[in-house]
Amino acid sequence: QVTNMNEAQLQQLCEAPASIKPAVNQVECHPYCAQAQLRSWCVEHGVVVMAYSPLGGPSWTAIGDGLLEDPALTAIATRHGKTTAQVILRWQLQRGVCCIPKSVTPSRIATNIDVFDFELSDEEMKTVDGFDCEWRAAVPSVKRADGRPYARDIE
Repeated sequence: QVTNMNEAQLQQLCEAPASIKPAVNQVECHPYCAQAQLRSWCVEHGVVVMAYSPLGGPSWTAIGDGLLEDPALTAIATRHGKTTAQVILRWQLQRGVCCIPKSVTPSRIATNIDVFDFELSDEEMKTVDGFDCEWRAAVPSVKRADGRPYARDIE
């Protein structure tokens, strides 16, 4: 498993003379940051995308009222008798993305796993896809030789 790797970094790793290639790439992935291009590369090369912060992360309110309160998502949730978080997790699963939703609340943990008894329509999937604006709650960074930080998975 690798974490926060972009396509170029994954390609380099896959071309290295190693006997074990990456099976999973864990990255921030939610409707505001769908990682569509990276996800396509991973599917093509047999690498599973594992989403951390699949609901938008601790700072999801940085964009408007946030995903969990969005009227379009709450309408989808109401149609299915589910929560908005369940709709987002189902969207991830239908895209082939493995999710790690974080919670310490037993009822939320139980709710988060209850996403296998419904399916989003193509139109509903497109609605959730439409939130992608490449916004990230967490940008993994490292420091250059001169001490300036840069986004590790972008350059």
